[in-house]
Parts: sequence; C-alpha cells; structure tokens
Amino acid sequence: CIYCLDDCADKGAAKIGRACTVNPFSGLENEFKIRPATKAKKICIIGGGPAGMQAALILLSRGHNVELFEKSLKLGGQFKLADLPPFKSEVAEANRFLIHQIKQCGVKVNLGYQVTADDIQHDRPDVLVLATGSKPVKPKIPGIDREFVYSARDFLGNNVQVGNEVLIIGGGSLSGEVADILAGDHNVTIVEKLDSILSDMKSLIRQELLERLKNKGIAILTSSTVAEIGVDSVKIKNDDGKIVEIKTDNVIYAVGNRSDSNLKAATKDMPEVFIIGDALRPSNLGNALRNAVKTAIVI
Repeated sequence: CIYCLDDCADKGAAKIGRACTVNPFSGLENEFKIRPATKAKKICIIGGGPAGMQAALILLSRGHNVELFEKSLKLGGQFKLADLPPFKSEVAEANRFLIHQIKQCGVKVNLGYQVTADDIQHDRPDVLVLATGSKPVKPKIPGIDREFVYSARDFLGNNVQVGNEVLIIGGGSLSGEVADILAGDHNVTIVEKLDSILSDMKSLIRQELLERLKNKGIAILTSSTVAEIGVDSVKIKNDDGKIVEIKTDNVIYAVGNRSDSNLKAATKDMPEVFIIGDALRPSNLGNALRNAVKTAIVI
C-alpha cells in the first residue's frame, strides 16, 4: 500500500467499485484471468516503466519469450521520480517490488538501450509492445526555451539546482509536489490559469498538500497565465488582462504530458503491435498497470 487513497477510497466512496493503484487485479479478479498462451511467442517490450514491467511479468507467466528494453540505466520510468516529494516515500516501495519481481522471474532486461526503428525492423519479434511512456507538454510561451527553464520532470530527474526565486507554470499535482520540495530554501510562486490548484488530486491528499503549501508560504496566482519569460523576470497576465512582472531565477513548467509516439511509425508493418500505459494515453499508475494486464492476458 502506498497510501494514495486513489482507487480504493475515492472509488469506494463514489460507489463505482473498489480497486487498488498498485494491485491491478483488485476488484477485477473475474475479468483478469491468466491462462497459458496457446502458442509461445517472441515478444519485445520497449519501455521499463510500470506498464512495461507489469506486462512483462504477465506475458512471461503465460509462457511467452519476453525481452524488455529500457533506454535509461534503471527500471521504473516516471515511478523513479514519484517518491521524491516529502509525503510520497511509500511509492518507492511499489517500484522496488515491481523491479524485484522482474529480477526474480527471469525476464531478459536490456538497460541503457535506446531502441530505434532499424532495431525493430531487424529483430522482427512476433509481438511488439510499446510502453514508451509520455513526454512533458511544453507550453507555447515566448522565452520558454531559455536555459534556466526546465520541465518538472527534468528538474526532478536530473537533480537540477535552481536559484532563490522560482516560478512554476501549472497548478496540478506535479506542480504542487515540486513546490513542496523547493519550499523553505526558495521563494516559490505557482501560476495557474484555473481558479484553483491541485484539482487533479484526490480530496484527502489534496487538502493535506494545500495546507502544507500554505504553511510554507508558497505564493499562488490563480486565474493567471504566463505571458512572457524574460531574462530575469516573468510577465504574468490575470483574467482581467492586467500584466504584472515578477523577478525569477528559474522557471519550471508542469502543464501535462503527451504520449511518446516516436516509434509508432516504425511498427506499421509489424503483425502484432500493442501500445500500453502512458504511451497509449497519459494517465495515472493504477490505470497504467490495469491496462498492461488487460493487454498481456490476450496476447
């Protein structure tokens, strides 16, 4: 349990069926039946995030010959970043458990390998599973390509050092978590176009983070957008059209993700191709794992 209160508490309260973020079979035991494959196939999985690992485990258990490729040197995908905020340390245990299962079951894993279109055409597996995840959406704002501007994912994944004044574009859960990490040592401002922040979080967890951001003195500008990123300041436009300019050393943006479809074109003549997890549709951990199982049991 990672104490997310997502699929268990929220769905249970809404009377739409209980589930579990880290156990994709919970509540779906009658639907997700694992049966031996009628024919063992050579299966290549590209992407070692939660969906890729979960699919590999199911496919191997059904008797398939599975090989997994991950471009980084560690398994986990975005899972590796999820436990960095102060209140999410339990997430690391879910990632550790999946990785432990992969190591124990004998799936052939290739780390630090960036699969190319040529690799796909040369290897020609019977089945190709794309679990390549997603990429951050870069907002179209003048100055967004300045050297002191980072996506939240780059900031978290590369241990980026930032200055004292930090502005965060976007008011979703990831923005709130980044602000939570930076607060105390930095002056942080969140700019959100909607009239409230953290609207994508579940109520109990959201309230806890809101209180923490308030207590840490995070400045929150709602109903506002970033109009321009200058050399050492940012122009912000509110819903009345008024422009204010504030000093900033670094800008971090978190305005959503889009599926990574770089390899999709290379698979058009492959006999069986399946796209899972965030590569299919950016969502949350629970949906990624359930989607992986749903796909793996029918291959």
